[in-house]
Amino acid sequence: MSKRKLQGIEQIVNMKNIEEEDFEDEEESEGEEEEVEENEEDEEAAFSFIEDLKRRMAEEKVVTKKFQSTEPAPSKFFNKQRVLILSSRGTHSAYRHLMQNLSDILPHSKKDSKFDSRDPLKNINEICELRSCTGAIFFEQTKRDCFVWLAKTPNGPSARCQLSNVHTLEELKLFGNCLKGSRPMLVFDKIFETQPHLLVMKELLFQTFGTPKKHPKSKPFVDHVLSFQYVDNRIWFRHYQISEDDPEKKRTENELVEIGPRFILNIVRIFAGSFGGPTLYLNAEFEQHKQDLKDQKAAREAQTFGKMALKKKHQDKKMKTIRVEDDPLDTVFD
Repeated sequence: MSKRKLQGIEQIVNMKNIEEEDFEDEEESEGEEEEVEENEEDEEAAFSFIEDLKRRMAEEKVVTKKFQSTEPAPSKFFNKQRVLILSSRGTHSAYRHLMQNLSDILPHSKKDSKFDSRDPLKNINEICELRSCTGAIFFEQTKRDCFVWLAKTPNGPSARCQLSNVHTLEELKLFGNCLKGSRPMLVFDKIFETQPHLLVMKELLFQTFGTPKKHPKSKPFVDHVLSFQYVDNRIWFRHYQISEDDPEKKRTENELVEIGPRFILNIVRIFAGSFGGPTLYLNAEFEQHKQDLKDQKAAREAQTFGKMALKKKHQDKKMKTIRVEDDPLDTVFD
């Protein structure tokens, strides 16, 4: 091959190499431009995200300020009040039925298993904490009576009341009826505002039997009334239905129709703590009645022991007066 041809081939190869290098340089420059554009887009997205986040935080601050102000709160469930209903072992059947009736009336209530009477009552505070409850209704059964504890856990106050005159729904069979889960209207006697211990009882009853607004298990209706009247130094409980006006029955005003149950609470003692603590109020009449029962029992026992002692004395005297004659056969083998 001649030198001219070789030189021509070398020139062609060199030209191709130069074109390839220029093409690679162009590709690198294009890639760098794309990277710069991508970086700019990322910066813009980050900037927009930060601006959006600042805007959301500002809106949240405005919402919290509105909630802390006097304006109405958002439509949400905030008052998370729950009441635990439980009893001790050996509770009478009538009181167990009453517990079931109260559980049906109060949609914010929870039930628990029987509490061992040998354990201290302050353990109920731990049970309420485990069940996320802020109050408790405890039925304490004794040999003679049944007592009801109304407590605001875990800090108190609490009240111990004697339960009497219990009539359940199954026993009464009245004509009143109400929607299950509806919020009750609480009505208190004016006397609750006159004495300090009754004010404490009113607040305990209100926080125990009052269903919080917009509770998840409650319904947005008010069609029944819980009445608490103070007569003869006792709290009388009644449950009524609000019967609306009915033109067909020629009734133009609302009426109250009793539903049940019924019971009476006699306040025994009010404590500053939950199921214990310093005594805020002591019912002297109940303590006197309790002491009278003890004295009567002691008198009956003394009378019984006196009769038994007199009977034994007569028997001993009778044994002494009996004379046994000598038997002649006793000395036969002497």
